[in-house]
Amino acid sequence: VLVTECEQYGPSLLDVIESNPKVQFTLTSRQAIRTELLSVVYAGIKNVKLLAADIYSYGFTTERYDLIISIPIFGGRVLVNGEDFISREPDLIAVQNLLYHINMDGNLAMVLPAKITFGGGSTAALREYIERNYKIKEISALPAGLFTPYTSIRTYLFVFSTGRTDDVVLKQYESDKPIRKSSPCKSLVVKNEILLFGDEFADLNGWNVDMAFSEEDEDIKAFSNSPVKKLRLKDAATVFRGKAVNAKAESGNVAVINISNITDTGIDYEHLDQIEEEERKVSRYILEDGDVLVTARGTTVKIAVFEKQPMICIPSANINVIRPKDMLRGAYLKLFLESPVGIKMLQSLQRGTVVVNINYKDIIELEVPVLPLEAQDALIEEYNTGLRFYKETIAAAEEGW
Repeated sequence: VLVTECEQYGPSLLDVIESNPKVQFTLTSRQAIRTELLSVVYAGIKNVKLLAADIYSYGFTTERYDLIISIPIFGGRVLVNGEDFISREPDLIAVQNLLYHINMDGNLAMVLPAKITFGGGSTAALREYIERNYKIKEISALPAGLFTPYTSIRTYLFVFSTGRTDDVVLKQYESDKPIRKSSPCKSLVVKNEILLFGDEFADLNGWNVDMAFSEEDEDIKAFSNSPVKKLRLKDAATVFRGKAVNAKAESGNVAVINISNITDTGIDYEHLDQIEEEERKVSRYILEDGDVLVTARGTTVKIAVFEKQPMICIPSANINVIRPKDMLRGAYLKLFLESPVGIKMLQSLQRGTVVVNINYKDIIELEVPVLPLEAQDALIEEYNTGLRFYKETIAAAEEGW
């Protein structure tokens, strides 16, 4: 068994080693001085070998192992001159490098940040490399804040092996008690567990565990099994992301809708930022009446329907725009996305680690119910009646106060 960067595990690792005397452990540390100090701790324990080694470089060992356990560095860049790794990010380098050192029937158990499940570029290339050359045995979502105070990003536990992926075990863990700085997690409990066959796993968007579990949700299963006509958004709407805006102006010819302008009851048009820009340069972003705005980034998901304004309006880059086709009303789509089922479906698309991140390329895959337009209009009118009553009640209460 190889345990990399062993100093981060504390005295519990010593307990594991002492309770498994027939297992040969190799422990690595990047710094020679730490290896010397650890040799004092493990002096006299025959089934331990210490190694000053850098798992982010080729050739850190010539051995192969039955089991490798690793929690690598999260984030940053590593200089790997002349070394042909797919990525330059340390956690992704470590995955590729450690996979070279598992035996024919060996396993690599590794904690990685959530970005490996959805990232593009070199991250997507590494996922493809692993799918093509190795077996993915398990992906487990770990509870938020598990590694507090060292990091608050979302993490997953992966188990890789040699061979081809026939089926994958997906799990969601939760802590046995609320995680706080003064009260770290002592034990993990399996909250959900499902088995996906290889073709089902291949259909996931990236390695989206949350999406797989959302399909097991009772509300979503009821929706999927309902007789209501459904279409994917890519067939019922056009979806695009807003424009990155840098320079603001005191008074410009184009108004910009930001996340802060989206409220619980609509869009605050009075406090929009303005920019000075040629209309042709923003033409592809100009909002139309009935467009549905969904936040792409932020701490929460906000949804609003755009109403035509006297001034040209465009969305910022932190907003996704859904432009329904003739069979959908924007206000009806908003109602669905804010329903319990819609919220769960949007949550399954969230790619973020700390900040929520919903990619417009994922939104187009959502299935939405398409009712006759008369039925949509009736629901919209019912909603608007309730909204008017709500606003009037709040206004009366404020005036009375």
